[in-house]
Amino acid sequence: MRAALLPVAALCLNGCAADSTQTTMADSPIVRLQRAHEAARAVSLLFRPYLSPAQTARIDALGLLVDRALAAAQVAHDRASRRAALTDAAAAANAYRLATGG
Repeated sequence: MRAALLPVAALCLNGCAADSTQTTMADSPIVRLQRAHEAARAVSLLFRPYLSPAQTARIDALGLLVDRALAAAQVAHDRASRRAALTDAAAAANAYRLATGG
């Protein structure tokens, strides 16, 4: 009975892995930055209780910068302003990731 379930389990695991890689290939840069920022934010929540209030305030401020830059990129009307907003968002996301230890 167990031997019959192994191929089914392997197919399920392969299907899950294929879904995650398939969706990231077609994503826009804005969506990729949002997902990366959300992942960094989730990791930072683990260490938040051990940080000083000053470190927490800095991380919160950097998170707001990322959110604002991503919002600006979403509402940009032309490619140049979208590219500039994405550059700002990427720089802010990098600073956020470094501040959170990622």
